[in-house]
Amino acid sequence: MTLEPLPAHTIPTARPEAAPEPGLADRIRVAWLLAQPSPHTRQAYARDLEMWAGFLDGLGVDVLAARRVHVDAWTRARQAAGDASSTRARRLASVSSFYSFAVGYAAENGREDLGLHNPAASVKRPPKASAPTRALDKSEYLDLLAAAEDAAPAWGPRDAAVVALLGMGGFRVATLTSMDVGDLGVHGAHRTITYTGKGDKRRTAPLVPAVLGYLDAHHAARRAVAPVAAWEPLLLANDGGRLSDDQVTRILARCARAAGLRAPAQVRPHVLRATYATLARAAGVSLWDLQEAMDHADPRTTQRYEQGEHRLANAPAYAVATFLLSA
Repeated sequence: MTLEPLPAHTIPTARPEAAPEPGLADRIRVAWLLAQPSPHTRQAYARDLEMWAGFLDGLGVDVLAARRVHVDAWTRARQAAGDASSTRARRLASVSSFYSFAVGYAAENGREDLGLHNPAASVKRPPKASAPTRALDKSEYLDLLAAAEDAAPAWGPRDAAVVALLGMGGFRVATLTSMDVGDLGVHGAHRTITYTGKGDKRRTAPLVPAVLGYLDAHHAARRAVAPVAAWEPLLLANDGGRLSDDQVTRILARCARAAGLRAPAQVRPHVLRATYATLARAAGVSLWDLQEAMDHADPRTTQRYEQGEHRLANAPAYAVATFLLSA
């Protein structure tokens, strides 16, 4: 069902006496963002709250004086603007998180008199889309990797190292860009990388020989210019700084165009994470092992990466029929 945006004159503004003390919302916003576990989360939350605050500002409503009717109106406005269900759900979750934090902040500072509440607490979230994340098949991924190998050298095969780490390591892009040279290590017979996952947990993952080959060549190109220190980024941008998430996205799009993949601009870092998951399941990796490797708390999150054909091919019906009907 499509929700029609409410006429502006039907959306109430705040009563003057309901406005909280000046500057309080900004202080709470800063504290809330600092409490988030990762830079990626802080950036996403900050963008969503800024959009929400801009909507309220157009109504003359202070952020801390907003009510349920304002949240409902904003939800309708974002749907009318073309936001996908998943995007609206994420924005609502960000706004709700801010208000829940604000209520706790007021209580911790003895300011229950402010009467802060969460106007988004009971707002129903839009349903999540059921379509799986796009994933490359084996041939497409190998074509992408070959195009990255053929890319103009940027500190050696840096682009190929990016494609290999994302597609054969399954890392989130924010994890990839935060890795340092000193995170490389050895554990028994394995070459490893230690990184900070969700919830600020330190995790260690193996690096397969193909990935190591690109990384070693990337670091060799850097050593030809200057010694490589442990505190330096694992992967360098063209200017010698740390690669950003946006730069990784542009590298993938450029390589996807060179490889002749369909919709190359849509070959983003998360597509390679989905590729890693889909190919792992096709190769026989158990759901439990994949869930552990991808740092998912809930196996249903991992299952969302599975493409339809793989789910059908592994449906229990085949095993049951074989058991029942085989001699």
